[in-house]
Order: sequence, then C-alpha cells, then structure tokens
Amino acid sequence: VIDGLLSAGAPVALGVSGGKDSTAMVLAVLQHLDDIGHPKDKRVLVHADLGLIEWPETPEWVSRLAAFVGIELLVVRRAAGDMVARWEKRWQNNLERYRNLECMTLITPWSTPAMRFCTSELKVAPIASALRKRFPGETIVSAAGIRAEESPNRAKAPVSKIQPKLTTRKASGYDWH
Repeated sequence: VIDGLLSAGAPVALGVSGGKDSTAMVLAVLQHLDDIGHPKDKRVLVHADLGLIEWPETPEWVSRLAAFVGIELLVVRRAAGDMVARWEKRWQNNLERYRNLECMTLITPWSTPAMRFCTSELKVAPIASALRKRFPGETIVSAAGIRAEESPNRAKAPVSKIQPKLTTRKASGYDWH
C-alpha cells in the first residue's frame, strides 16, 4: 500500500519528536523518497509541541533538522493547552467526579502505557488536523520512527495501517511505521 502511494506521489509527513529514532527515520525515508523519485514538494516534517514537558532543546533541534534536510516544518499544538495543562485538567475533572460521588476511585491524571491519551490528544489529533488542511483531498502517508526493540507493542505494530484521523469522505491517510 505504502509503495503504491509513494509511487503515485502521495504527500508524506515525517513525524519528528527531536529524538534519535525520528531523526534516523527522517534521514532514511528521505533517502528512499529521493531514490524512487518522489516529489520534494509533497514532503513535510511535522512536530507536535507538548509544551512544558518538552526538552528545552527540542524546538531548536527540529528546526535545525528541517533546515538541514531542506523541508518545511509544521509545528502543531493542542489548542486547549499543553501536556501539563491536560494533566491538570484531568485531575480537576477527577476531583469533581469524586466530590459529586460519580466515582469512588481517583484515577491517575497523567499518561501511562495503558492510558495513551497524550498521543491521541496532543499528537495524533493536532497533526492530522494540520495535515488535512495542508493537503486537502489527498491521501496522506504519515511516517513515524518507532523501534520494534523499544517495547512488545511496538514490535507487533504493522508496517502500515489506515489512520482514521487522517481519513475523510474525500481522502484517506495511512500511518507508516
């Protein structure tokens, strides 16, 4: 599926976190795209800024990476606040439910491997929104550098899958790991 989309010149968004895995992925994927003649104007780097939780060097690093590879960088943020704001809001909501006797047990307000709301709310949703605006009506390939050695779940991840948040009535989108 991915080979067909790339051959057809589908837009490719390369997710950059500022870490080594995404940097290595960007360099490898761009070399592959060059090798197959993929159009350079259909490539973009995208970074989901998590706010206070980010390493201080991250914004400069992703900007330098974009300049080095010569590709536009889209930086997206959750409109309702950064990661810390989301954790604080979850805690306040939790306390309110407890006070109103709507729950008996308080839940952890921060993200965990079992509660990955940070990925869906602060990364996937804002990235998908920005990409749909940047490439309206087109099928988008969203590349992410994940290492199978990092966890059993990542080892089981498919090479590609449909990304529902990139899919509209007029176009579809795929995650490419």
